Amino acid sequence: MNLKEFFEENGTHLLEPLGSDQWALDKEKALELIHLLAKHHVGVLGGDILKYTGDEIDFLGEGWYYERREDEKQDEFASRSFIKSKETIELYSGLTDSELYRYTIVPSLLMHEYYKLEFYK
Repeated sequence: MNLKEFFEENGTHLLEPLGSDQWALDKEKALELIHLLAKHHVGVLGGDILKYTGDEIDFLGEGWYYERREDEKQDEFASRSFIKSKETIELYSGLTDSELYRYTIVPSLLMHEYYKLEFYK
């Protein structure tokens, strides 16, 4: 399974409802994805937090962002960004209406690599 297939099978494409070519994932799948990315030494540049209100989904205007430090190796960045991303996602999962939240994840991949990353090989 590659990254594109992971998003298609587990996410909500935000192009039609919000005009954004991103995928929103629930907590379980967002945590699974950041774990898989870290396992393959791919960092997370950041993400956005969305919330369902009735049948509509919308950005909350909140999210997270990380940069790779100049002296940081790729696998160190992947590990650090995994920990920080997990903390952010779990912060929102502790809220009473946590089942309404969704998360976008931005991997530190070049666009031509984006859908080629194979997870289950």
